[in-house]
Amino acid sequence: MHVQHDTADLSAGAAAHIAAANSSGVPETLSMADVPTPVKERVNIARLKLMQKFPFEAALLSPMKLAFVPRSPMCETAMTDCHKRIWMSVDFMGTLDMDSTMMLLAHESYHPAMMHGVRRGARRADLWNLAADFWINGVLAQRGFSFKAFAPVTISEWEAMMAVPEDQRVERDPSLPMQCCLEPSITPDDTPEKIYDRLLKSVPKSDPEDGDGGGAGTGSPMLGEGDIRDDLAGKGEGSGDGEGDSESGQAPSAADLNNEMSRRVAQGALAERAHAKQRGGHVDAFMQRLIDDSLEDKVNWRVMFRRMVKSTLARDDYSMRRPSRRGLSRGVITPSLRSESMETGAVFCDTSGSVSNPELSQYAADTAAIISEARCKTLHLAFVDTQVRNEQVFKRGQPLVFEPAGGGGTDMRKGFEWAENLPKKPTFCVCFTDGYSPFPEKKPPFPCIVVLVGSYSTTAARVPDWAQVVEIT
Repeated sequence: MHVQHDTADLSAGAAAHIAAANSSGVPETLSMADVPTPVKERVNIARLKLMQKFPFEAALLSPMKLAFVPRSPMCETAMTDCHKRIWMSVDFMGTLDMDSTMMLLAHESYHPAMMHGVRRGARRADLWNLAADFWINGVLAQRGFSFKAFAPVTISEWEAMMAVPEDQRVERDPSLPMQCCLEPSITPDDTPEKIYDRLLKSVPKSDPEDGDGGGAGTGSPMLGEGDIRDDLAGKGEGSGDGEGDSESGQAPSAADLNNEMSRRVAQGALAERAHAKQRGGHVDAFMQRLIDDSLEDKVNWRVMFRRMVKSTLARDDYSMRRPSRRGLSRGVITPSLRSESMETGAVFCDTSGSVSNPELSQYAADTAAIISEARCKTLHLAFVDTQVRNEQVFKRGQPLVFEPAGGGGTDMRKGFEWAENLPKKPTFCVCFTDGYSPFPEKKPPFPCIVVLVGSYSTTAARVPDWAQVVEIT
């Protein structure tokens, strides 16, 4: 099926905007007077239709500033800074019908709301963009969005393309509909991280990384290629309506971004639930998961840790703070055998490529809290990806100097092995991770807490039953 084109020729006044980017690297936006009326009207109507039919996506899109740009290598279709802006190629938008325009706006709004820019970490930009696109489009398709104007490419078909040597890949006929990532088998338990791991296995080692987030050598344009441009967040470009950006021009911190996007998703979830209730329907599985994740109260991991400390305190000294109950029953006040400190504690932190610096900062703060609350005589601290990369030992009263190391794959089994092989068996062990790791099948010989860090950590169901699991965000 061929996509019908509207008349979208740029006016003479737009000729000065043909440059792909300005000196700051931000795409040069067009004045709204230079954007064809049919394109502007379709985008405006698409936003209204989203509010009527897809309130969750409409809420995600609402804070975003939309701008039109000339089609260029920097913006072939549309892209976002994963914060507040979406840039759309005016030529490409002229080829879309109403349903496809709604889908594209919803697609771009998911990237910032799901914090795909922050979640990428040290992963390849090109493959991460594809993984995020497969996840988003899979969700949108099951939500009822239309992809009829595009040629879907599944993960298996993409893997088959990667199996063809690069010099033998054939350029696709440009007259055919544009391809897009669309995996119909996506489930609520899937994540871009899991999809990325699968894609990475299919990329030949000879394929270089495309730093702009391209299609990893597919040999043909694909909707969504390079649409994550989080390096542009915070830059003070125009908003596309002729007005300058009044913001400070500083990119938001990951913590601020997380708070902002959590509110955005929560507002969308509430709108979706109210919309479904109004019409006597129910929300789909994906939306129910997002509602649960965004609206439920997270357990304070320190509460669970205190409970564990209470049950495992070393009993190596007499204390009058809690008199012996046996003595009290006889009318005599005697000290009980109790210690207010713990002998040895073990803490290890996931420093794989999927863990961001803000999460490491969270590790540091929480490790300090452990030292303060547990009053460990000795605390062993390690940093682990596929092996123990650095180990530190702190005595009670020593200042904490945090020295993380790592950045490779993930295997938290190495951390538990490290804890088991310490010179003295630890009284407790705490593992900080995003959860995308294998865990030991056998329970270690000490109490364990697995703390899932970050809004986009894996589910507690992936952690073995022998560990106590808590979440911090």
